[in-house]
Amino acid sequence: HSPSAASAAGTKTNVRITPQTTLGAALAKKTNRPVASSAFVIKLEVPFRKVFSAWCKQQGLSEESVAFVAANRRLNSEECGSLLQWPANGLVELQAFFTADVPGSVQ
Repeated sequence: HSPSAASAAGTKTNVRITPQTTLGAALAKKTNRPVASSAFVIKLEVPFRKVFSAWCKQQGLSEESVAFVAANRRLNSEECGSLLQWPANGLVELQAFFTADVPGSVQ
């Protein structure tokens, strides 16, 4: 591996999105099967809206109806992993909620 290849590989991380509460129940009812997590590999410099959009499209949901939370913090679609100092080549767990169902404890 050249240094440039190593640094390019280090700019990505893994994201797993798991539907929560009523969103998970609604998706399970719609598909008639238990809802599983979805995994994505994202570039740390790319705004979250890309992965949010891809996940919502997979689930047949509007982006406006879903909120994404990591470590008890609601994510803004214009933020990115590097801004939040997410680990390169790590795993970040996100929870997806209907916007109206985001717990009050989430910042």
